[in-house]
Amino acid sequence: PSARIVKSTSPIHAIWAAISAGNAAPDPLPEHGETVLVFRLSDSVDAVALGRGEAVFLGTVAAGASLEKALAEAEMAEPGFDASAALAAALTRGAFGAEVSFNP
Repeated sequence: PSARIVKSTSPIHAIWAAISAGNAAPDPLPEHGETVLVFRLSDSVDAVALGRGEAVFLGTVAAGASLEKALAEAEMAEPGFDASAALAAALTRGAFGAEVSFNP
């Protein structure tokens, strides 16, 4: 498994999802950037858009911080951050069993 967090000023997930489904890019494009977790569990690559808290959480963990610190920073970035959902999603996507890199 491998994973990479990619932060962009462009709506990279919206474009990727449309093209992957065989559609044209959204028109008009969303006017905001997106942070995306690109991951591979076996033979296929997938990508999911991350909310602000989840992006901070995974990026902080990838930087070597404790789960406690990562959860605190995610809560500061996104009040009401759902830690249980973020942990479950990260485990399901193999983010904790992978070499995760962060591209801020």
